[in-house]
Amino acid sequence: MGKVVKSICILLVLSLFTLAIAGCFTQALTLDVTQPRDGRVVDQPTVRVNGSVSDPKATVTVNGIEAPVGDYGFEFHVDLTEGENTITITATRGSETVTETITVTYTP
Repeated sequence: MGKVVKSICILLVLSLFTLAIAGCFTQALTLDVTQPRDGRVVDQPTVRVNGSVSDPKATVTVNGIEAPVGDYGFEFHVDLTEGENTITITATRGSETVTETITVTYTP
């Protein structure tokens, strides 16, 4: 019985060690805004913001409003005011946050 308990304890410790090591290799959260490009000038009052995030379980917000994420991508429409508009896109996963800020100028 002693050897069985010892073997179980060794297997348990090895399993926990393996889980701890696997957690160290979690991919860093990344955010890539593909549209619109920073500095773009548009003549329409709405712009589509889209891009990708490295984790589909991450939460993405555009100017503080949650954007739907699917298959690593997101898309959101932003209403613009005449002149320069700052758009802030943030991806969050747990305590990890990545933010990208772009500027779009609306000239009707």
